[in-house]
Amino acid sequence: ALMRYRALCMWIALLTQVWEQQNMNFIRDELDTDGVLVNGQTLVNVGINNIKEIYEAFGVDIDKLSSWPKIVELRHLVNVIKHVEGNSANKLRILRPDYFNTDGWGDPLELYRNSLNNEAMNVSEEDLTEYHVAVVQFWQELPPVLVSKQKYF
Repeated sequence: ALMRYRALCMWIALLTQVWEQQNMNFIRDELDTDGVLVNGQTLVNVGINNIKEIYEAFGVDIDKLSSWPKIVELRHLVNVIKHVEGNSANKLRILRPDYFNTDGWGDPLELYRNSLNNEAMNVSEEDLTEYHVAVVQFWQELPPVLVSKQKYF
């Protein structure tokens, strides 16, 4: 059961890493960031932490994409898988309290103080499927929004 849990967590983390790298490649290759300014600085160091700001520089508010809330949740989950406690864990407890439900035994993340040595969260294969759908949906939603903002290209 523990190996199944670990494998599921790693697939979820891998999905997120692929999505992040796809975004970075897309932004660098397709949007040609040379000369685009964000807060007065040229976009040279494009990173996933400033993804919203980068898309906003091209007139796209990714907060308005219907897939975005699930992507945000996914990124918090992966941060918890990688780093255990912190800001993402607190936000994930609000977004997905079911991940931490032990029917009265307490918060497993606090109990175990790790995310991979024990089954510390109630993630399921259905969650992986939902996150995969959200990533695909993100890439389906983005092109029409970008095309409508083509004056930036």
